[in-house]
Amino acid sequence: MWMEKQDPVVKAKAAWTKGLARCADAFVRLWDRNRQLGQFVNVETGDIIVGGSASAGIAPAGLALASRYFKKPEYLRVALEAGQHYHDRFVRAGLTTGGPPDALQCPDSQSATALLESFIVLYEITGDAGWIPRAADVAQQVASWIVSYDFARRAPAAAGAAGESEIQTTGAVFASAQSRVGSPGFFVQSGDALFKLYRATGNTSYLELLRDTAHNLTQYSAPTDGPTGRAPEQTAATGGGGMTANHRVDSSAWMSATGEVVPASVPLQACSLLTYLEVPGVYVQPNTAFVFAIDHVTVAIKEKTAARLVVTIRNPTKLEAVVRVLTEHSVDMAKPLGANAVLAAPLVVLPPGEEQDVVFAREPA
Repeated sequence: MWMEKQDPVVKAKAAWTKGLARCADAFVRLWDRNRQLGQFVNVETGDIIVGGSASAGIAPAGLALASRYFKKPEYLRVALEAGQHYHDRFVRAGLTTGGPPDALQCPDSQSATALLESFIVLYEITGDAGWIPRAADVAQQVASWIVSYDFARRAPAAAGAAGESEIQTTGAVFASAQSRVGSPGFFVQSGDALFKLYRATGNTSYLELLRDTAHNLTQYSAPTDGPTGRAPEQTAATGGGGMTANHRVDSSAWMSATGEVVPASVPLQACSLLTYLEVPGVYVQPNTAFVFAIDHVTVAIKEKTAARLVVTIRNPTKLEAVVRVLTEHSVDMAKPLGANAVLAAPLVVLPPGEEQDVVFAREPA
């Protein structure tokens, strides 16, 4: 869907859509047979081996999108039934489980984040505002997994891990109750569901939460012009750049040196890429003069008249900033944003330390 929106000439290969439809059909059979989606499933028979968790919390979102893509209402039926089941069985109980495959069924953040995404997608596909309070419920649980302070290191960082003293733990996301290690971002999701939940509720705390995770995420990515000093072994292995130098933050006393940055697996690259593609860097409501920066830039209102709003965007970092600026009027917040909406947002390119004024019309045309 993203590629087709980016370039209308691009069409999904038949093998892709065939495999996707077979996957959706399997979820439908799984639900209709068991009234749950389980956790571990026999891929040959489709039988549930271990069930009773929220492991497939992202499935309602996938099925809802597939229902629109393939124009198959049975996909949406199962998405709605499964979404309601997950809310009643797990979210209302205050406990979601089954997200990380290495954590079995202990409480975890990944299943909660997946359910947040699913509830928001169900709202956007159906237009049913009843999914908003459900999303708000699970968002409270997601927030409980996010580090809200900068960890005070009690021991020196490991030898060779230069720059770790600069790492801020605010916004790191704990994977599960099994681990006291925070991961950058939401593993393989951007967190844009928090932005969409803000649009549906007007509650700016969701924007603040998203800003924390987005700011934490980029600390572990090596710039393309050379190593950061935080991951010399990974930077050298990848040619001195890219988004492969992802890490996790150890804020526990698990090892002799506490407060280190521990190398983690590459799925976090997906989180980095999705955050850039799905989360606006700056959000502006010209008619209300509300501006909010999620990216590593600062924003300030330079001029506000009845006709226009002038916003100064400044890049305080040492790297070039390419910022997506999403603009809408407050009345537009009642409309679901949908998938891949940020792709059309204009880009503002700011060299290090520079600023730029952007002019917006105050009232809808």
